[in-house]
Amino acid sequence: MTSRLNRDDIYHLHESGIHVPSRTIVFWDDVEAAPAAEFIRNLHLLDVLSRDPITILFSTDGGDEHHGMAMYDAVRACRSRITIVCAGPVMSMGAIILQAADHRAARPNATIMAHDGTVALEDTPRREAYRSVRFDEALCRRLDDILVERIREKHPKYNRSAFARESVRGMYLTAEEALAKGLLDEILEPDDG
Repeated sequence: MTSRLNRDDIYHLHESGIHVPSRTIVFWDDVEAAPAAEFIRNLHLLDVLSRDPITILFSTDGGDEHHGMAMYDAVRACRSRITIVCAGPVMSMGAIILQAADHRAARPNATIMAHDGTVALEDTPRREAYRSVRFDEALCRRLDDILVERIREKHPKYNRSAFARESVRGMYLTAEEALAKGLLDEILEPDDG
């Protein structure tokens, strides 16, 4: 089943550098409000156009957890099969978004960095701090759980304690290490497309 794109949608996709026939989105930005909104819109437009697979070429230094979770949920909600290809560094929140894909791939020189959740309170007024800490701690647990669940698929005895020990200062992984850990499904060689 296909939907028709209106003129504004086609213009938007063209201006965003999306080539509709290849169904490829390039996300090479920080995970912040405007880039996340653009990503979600582009993904949604391609997904309603048809159920053919979508590829996301992906590189990010990470960013805001809330916008990142919106991106994660958008990938998970797609009817189309989603492949995310790490084409450079995929750091922090990017490692979480990567886990939403149906297929997680990387170029040989990609780097994936994951870390345990942290709570930042620099600008939080004192009276709001308790509520903010509880909310942020719940979000951090959810982020950690996403990574631990994916690693557990390959290493069933892996647990949150092991993740906390390994990731407290950041777990920097080569593509090969991420594949062995269970955070990737495949390493693509240059001729793999």
